[in-house]
Amino acid sequence: MISKPLWHPILFSGPMVRAIQDGRKAQTRRSIRGLDPTWHLGRTPKAWLGDAGAVFYDMADPNGTYPTWFRSPYGKVGHLLWVKETWWMCDDPYAFAPEEGNVKDYEGRSRLVGWDASMDSDSRRCAQEFSARKRSSRFMPRWASRITLRRTGARYERVSGISDMDIMAEGVVCPVCPRTYGTCRPGCTALRGAFQDLWDSINAKRGYGWDVNSWVEVVEFEVVSK
Repeated sequence: MISKPLWHPILFSGPMVRAIQDGRKAQTRRSIRGLDPTWHLGRTPKAWLGDAGAVFYDMADPNGTYPTWFRSPYGKVGHLLWVKETWWMCDDPYAFAPEEGNVKDYEGRSRLVGWDASMDSDSRRCAQEFSARKRSSRFMPRWASRITLRRTGARYERVSGISDMDIMAEGVVCPVCPRTYGTCRPGCTALRGAFQDLWDSINAKRGYGWDVNSWVEVVEFEVVSK
């Protein structure tokens, strides 16, 4: 008997969704919530690939007396991730003819869904005219998701430990080098600065800004479908 792959939701902003679609993004870093930045690696220096469908990270307090395992919400290597993003849809499932739908909901009804990262101002205005509502990525159901990823790597590190190659794998485009050199030069401060700005725009308001230098889970992935 072939077991079904395990699925886990993962949320991305519009620019990061576009980076995935463009083939520029193959990594994402997520702060390990509830973990004090002063804590350090536990006795197991690598992530433990547990048998319960998850990755666990070994951390310890400054004195090393309270080792704690933090469970990843993104499963293990090989598990599938379905992307949650900002989307549009009418409340009435019968507002459009069935043949006009592009997805089917849990009840098998055809629904017409728009994904904000791929919409321009005209398509958003058109959606509003047809009584479609813009909906938070947090409330996207799996049936409305259009991008599926497969997890290919699991590790954890301080956010400041990111390399230039990893910054580019995060989908960040250097604001200086490509225009002059065609690609980013090693040690480019503009590239790192662009990633710091991106990190702070998402995480600073949650208390995990760049200056905190929090522990992060590195989720490496490949695109299965989009």
